[in-house]
Amino acid sequence: MLKPAGNRYMLVDDYVYKDVIVPTGFHTDGLSYKFRLVGIFINKYDPKYIEAAIVHDYLTDLGDWEKANKYFEEMLPKTLTSKLMVNAVKLYRKFKGV
Repeated sequence: MLKPAGNRYMLVDDYVYKDVIVPTGFHTDGLSYKFRLVGIFINKYDPKYIEAAIVHDYLTDLGDWEKANKYFEEMLPKTLTSKLMVNAVKLYRKFKGV
């Protein structure tokens, strides 16, 4: 699904989730660490989170933050770590005003 492309990864096939098609060639940085402490505990490309990160990155690139955050939360496993990531994304958006 992904292959290295510099300091990011690139999709080698389209990725589909619900009504979203992330095209082949899309680049992702995995889980973006807006709050640096998270990076100590979580691999940016962990298979448990990478699909949610890809969809979130793609939708935010399109400017659709509402759908991006909704799908991000839906796609993540139901764990405390995931809940913390969802809340971090919401805080980031609030502080950045996007």
